[in-house]
Amino acid sequence: MNGVDLQKYSPTVADCRIIRLNSFGLCLSAVHFGQQGRPHRALNVNKNLSFFNRLSFALQGLRTAWSGESSFRTHVIVAGLVVTIGVFLRPEPVWWALLVLAIGIVIGAELFNTALELLADHVRPEFHEEIEAIKDVAAAAVLIATFAALAIAAAFAVDTFLTAN
Repeated sequence: MNGVDLQKYSPTVADCRIIRLNSFGLCLSAVHFGQQGRPHRALNVNKNLSFFNRLSFALQGLRTAWSGESSFRTHVIVAGLVVTIGVFLRPEPVWWALLVLAIGIVIGAELFNTALELLADHVRPEFHEEIEAIKDVAAAAVLIATFAALAIAAAFAVDTFLTAN
């Protein structure tokens, strides 16, 4: 089955059908069929894969977000500008830590938002009020993370430009 030995993941996977492959042809998920031929349970065959296989999944997620979400691209470009300005201004290590942490939180929130939106759109492609509310709350989390990052940037600017001796 595409080089993935399902037997090492579960002793009861003799009759499994692969239902999803990644771009490298590795099995992402499979369904075990019970005695009556009905799906019994989903098997997570991503467990115990090598670090590089799991890393490929994460990199595919970044590619998906980059190609499909303009707000993700905007956050990444702004993060690049912040790092470039940081290299030029040479802040203290604590400011570097705060800036990198803020960047990571904003980009991470955007990735979670993107994942949630993709899942919600897959599960319920037609309009649904509750799905829309879920998506709005996820977007609000990105907004709050962005405001926190802007507050850190403002504190950095005050410390760098207004309190400099």
